[in-house]
Amino acid sequence: IGSWFCDMTGRIAWTDEMYHIYGVSPDTFVPDAETFLNLLHPDDRPTMREWIRACLAGKEPGELEFRRLLPDGSVRFISGRGALTRHAGNKPAYMTGTAQDITERRREQERLRLSEEKFSSVFRIGPAAITITRVADGKFIDVNDTFLSIFEFSREEVIGHTSTELKMLTPETRATLIQAQLESGGLRNAELLTHSKSGRPINLLFSSKPVELDGEPHHITILVDITDRKRAEVTLRMSEEDRKPVPSKGWA
Repeated sequence: IGSWFCDMTGRIAWTDEMYHIYGVSPDTFVPDAETFLNLLHPDDRPTMREWIRACLAGKEPGELEFRRLLPDGSVRFISGRGALTRHAGNKPAYMTGTAQDITERRREQERLRLSEEKFSSVFRIGPAAITITRVADGKFIDVNDTFLSIFEFSREEVIGHTSTELKMLTPETRATLIQAQLESGGLRNAELLTHSKSGRPINLLFSSKPVELDGEPHHITILVDITDRKRAEVTLRMSEEDRKPVPSKGWA
C-alpha cells in the first residue's frame, strides 16, 4: 500500500511504494495532478480529474477505483482513498491518502462472475432438472424451469417448501436420501421414484453435491427423468417373458 501527501496548493509527495504501484521511477517522474492523470486509463481520467478538483476545493475525498495504463498496454486496477485535515478554523490544510493495487482481486472477481454466469446458464436452460436445497431444513432455495415442467409445479409453489411438503417424496424416503448424501458427501446417478403434483410417478437419476452458500450448507441436485426408459425396460422384459417357449408336459 502506497501513501501520498498533498497540500492545498497541489504539491504532491509520494512514498516509494506509490512509485512501485504506478510503475514509475522517483528519479524521472514528478507527481502532480497532470502527470498523475497521464498515468491513468483515458476513460478514468475525467472522473479522477473531478475527484482532484473537489479535493482541492476542500471537499472530503472518498474512495475511488480506477485503472493504471502501463506503457506495454496492460492495465492495473488501483483502489485509492484520502482524508482531509483542516486547520483550527475549519480551513482545509492538507490531504493524505493511500493507493493499493487490487488487480488480482478484480481478476478473481471477474473469474467468479464468469463462473457464476456459466452456472446460471446451465442452471436455467439445462435439459436436466436442477435444484438448490438448504441442508438445515430441506427447503428448495431455487429450481430451474425443467424441474417445474417435470413436476408440474409453479415456482411460487416450490420455493420455500420441501419435497415432502410437495408430496414428491415420503418422509421416510427423504430421510434415507439425506442420510446417504451426508454419509457419502453427495450421490451420483442413484435411482429414485418420486411423484409429480398430480401424483404421476416419475423415475429419476439423482446426483447431488454439497456446497456452501452464504455460510450455510446446501445441496445442488441434478435430476434426470428416466421414466420412459424404465417403462421401456419393463415392456421389453415382459415381451421377452412372452417369447420364452413353454415346456412340453409330454405324454403320461
